[in-house]
This record gives sequence, structure tokens and C-alpha cells, in this order.
Amino acid sequence: MKTGKLIASLLLITTIFNPMKAQDIKATDTKSKLDYSSTIGITSGINHSINAFRDTPNSSGNNFYKGTDQFNFGINYSLVFSKKFRSRFELKYFEYTYNAGWENADLPVIKKSVVSLDNIDFNYFLDYKFLEINKFQMFVSPGIKWEINVNREEKNYRNDNTFNWANYNGIIGENSRFLMAGSVSVVAKYNITKNISLVIDPDYTIFFRKYVSTNSKNYQRMSLNFGLEFNLY
Repeated sequence: MKTGKLIASLLLITTIFNPMKAQDIKATDTKSKLDYSSTIGITSGINHSINAFRDTPNSSGNNFYKGTDQFNFGINYSLVFSKKFRSRFELKYFEYTYNAGWENADLPVIKKSVVSLDNIDFNYFLDYKFLEINKFQMFVSPGIKWEINVNREEKNYRNDNTFNWANYNGIIGENSRFLMAGSVSVVAKYNITKNISLVIDPDYTIFFRKYVSTNSKNYQRMSLNFGLEFNLY
């Protein structure tokens, strides 16, 4: 009789506690899907540069004005060091242009010049997670950037619709080779699976100097980036 009571008691305890354990395991599994320790990301987007050219004529009489919005491409690595913070390191390529008019300059055969620039950015961001709902996360990310110009090309359009690739020092020398900047961005991240996430990252950058010393305002940039992040555990 005592043996039967003991078996019945054990069965009752097992019945009570088994659902609780299963529920705990399920909750742990759900939570662990977002508890990644680091990420690797790839991004691409479009840039809109502000005050990214000389705002007064140079000594040769060239007038400068905005070029076309261009694209960027980057890779990044982030390291999670608390439930709210992660460090993110980024290497990014930027392409953009500015134009120079020759209507008041000393080479009237040229109509305009387009200067194309290839820049590399070394960026650091401190991402703070301020929102998390199921698979969706949002971060606010202050950052610092070091931008290096690695290539410049000048295409000159003549009045007869031909062109050449000559570099006129008064024009191509107007852009800065090395720039430091501060930035802030908002990163929206949606975890498609445990390991893969979609990311949207609007970014505002203000450089710590004017594009040309004679300009009235600092060089700035706005970017809209899209990408993928791969979560590592």
C-alpha cells in the first residue's frame, strides 16, 4: 500500500512540474534567439552631401556646385558587451561628385568639369538598444568617422560636347584628403531567422571642418543604408 501511494505521489509531482519545465525551456529558446554575442554585417545605400564643394569662386573664376547623389558600400563587425550596448566597427566606401563651371573662368572652351571622388571611411559606433519587441530591435548609435580620399578624377566637358580627363589644380585641389567627423544614426533591425537580420540605417554626419576653409558652413552628409546582419553565438 505504501509503495502504491509513493508511486502515485511521484506521478502527481511529475505531472505538475513537467509542463513548467517545458514552458521554461521554450522561453529560454525564444530568448536565446536574440542573445547573439557578435554580428557581421554588409550594407549599401545612397548619400546626400551638404556643403561638399567650394561655395565661392576660386582664383581662376570657377563657380562650384553640387554633384549627383552617389552610393556607398560597407562591411561591419559588432561586439555585444551588455544587454543594451554593443561596439560596432565599420569599413565603408563612398563615391560622390561635385561640379565646376567655367563660364567666368580663364578657359572658355570648357563648359563644366565634374570631379568624382572615391573615399574610404573607418568608423566606430556605440550602439544603444532602446527598443526590443519580439524579433525587432532598434538602436541609437553615436559614432566617430575618419574619412580618407583615395582617388580623384576630373572630367572636363568642352563646348563642342567632347571631353578630356585633364586635372586642373585649381579645381581638383578643392576637396580635402583627410577628414574627421561625428555622426548619429538609428539602426532598425529585424531578425528574419536566428542567424540573419534585415537592417535599415539612416545616418547623419557632420565633419569637424569646412570642406574648403573659405566656406561658411561645415561639410555634412546624410545617408540611407540597407543591409544584412549575420548573428554569431
